[in-house]
Amino acid sequence: MHYVFYQGEVEDFMVIVIDKESLMEWRKDNSKPLVEVVANFTTFTTKGGGSQGIVGTASKMVLENEFGTSKEEEVLKHILQKGHYQQRPFAKTEMARKDSKN
Repeated sequence: MHYVFYQGEVEDFMVIVIDKESLMEWRKDNSKPLVEVVANFTTFTTKGGGSQGIVGTASKMVLENEFGTSKEEEVLKHILQKGHYQQRPFAKTEMARKDSKN
């Protein structure tokens, strides 16, 4: 899984990206459509453990408090610009949880 981790003042945030190359190209030319960079238009928060913590969807209130807006596209751009690229393998337990929800 490729993602960008952003340590906020109160919460930590994560955006899933397609791959590192797409992110780096976007950072050089951010006129490129976000759909070519992000895997989905969802901002996640992480609890207890930074980028390795428990992941959940960020609420509009949390986004508003941290970024001054709840507009997902503006938040995504901020995180993509200021955050740190990371990669981690998708654990079997995570895949099993996703499969059980479908």
